[in-house]
Amino acid sequence: MTLRIFGLSLGEPHIDAHNMAYIIMFWEGLGNLFPWNAFITAAGYFATRFCGTAFSENFENFFSIAFMSSQTIGLALAVKYGNMMTLRTRIIYPLFWYSAIFLMTTGFVLDTVMDPELLFYLTLLSTIVCGVSGAILSGGLFGLAAVMPPVYTGAVMNGQGLAGLTVSLASIGTILASDPVDTCDTGDTEAVDVCDYKVDWSAFAYFSIATFALLTCVAVFEVLCSLPFTQ
Repeated sequence: MTLRIFGLSLGEPHIDAHNMAYIIMFWEGLGNLFPWNAFITAAGYFATRFCGTAFSENFENFFSIAFMSSQTIGLALAVKYGNMMTLRTRIIYPLFWYSAIFLMTTGFVLDTVMDPELLFYLTLLSTIVCGVSGAILSGGLFGLAAVMPPVYTGAVMNGQGLAGLTVSLASIGTILASDPVDTCDTGDTEAVDVCDYKVDWSAFAYFSIATFALLTCVAVFEVLCSLPFTQ
């Protein structure tokens, strides 16, 4: 059937072949909240890395405040300057930032001599960057979904809803596949905590999976842009 608007023939409307656009929008929604869920699910790893510092027991509070505050700022920037960026820009650049942050975080797992406080501040900065990027990305995804049938908005929301479950399953899987490592020896209660960090391979696998998932978000978005349905 030929689509006609105001008497003008627009030709055959494209269909979402094999539901590719729907699947990709679902995956992008999952990637949108993947970083935050990855940070909070890796609490055990961060507690070990921050052992002996003033942040070993309250780092989650710092992460939450930093992420939520920066996300609010990112949302304000997206509202004020969103019309200066294309939808593609509002999606692809945050995904690149996400990927870069988790590539860096994965590298930190292998660094056994990094100062714990320096690692804390770098991770805190990472949560801030992810918060701003997430707000911009969310606006871009829902803006893109808005020009599609309503079911694609649902795909993004469903992906966001499953982000936490996916991250938790990845965490459990990497922990079960690795040997437990005792990396923090607190010793005498009156002594200063002594922490001897050894490479946590379960954390390395976990963050590697997160990095791979975010890089695939970049790749499949390029596929989405090339689909006749999307164009």
